[in-house]
Amino acid sequence: MAGLYETNTHANITSFSILPTEAKGALRDVHNRKPLVLSGDAGKQWIKPGLGTDEISALAQSSLTDERFAWRAVSTKVNNARNAGVELISRLG
Repeated sequence: MAGLYETNTHANITSFSILPTEAKGALRDVHNRKPLVLSGDAGKQWIKPGLGTDEISALAQSSLTDERFAWRAVSTKVNNARNAGVELISRLG
């Protein structure tokens, strides 16, 4: 996944964000956004320091297509951040 991170050494804080992009096709029925997922080669380019705007844009455009995603029904317990455990991603039905 493509993301951004920054470390503030004065405040002793490291923060990050996962970059979203628009979902298309059948995936849009699940949600209007998806993580910007890059191929392995594109991911290696993404983490290189000093990328220019054109390079970043080209990498973002090369993200994996929605057809590469799969989804399945899981418990609604996944909607609450207080819940944890592998049972949250067990297939229903």
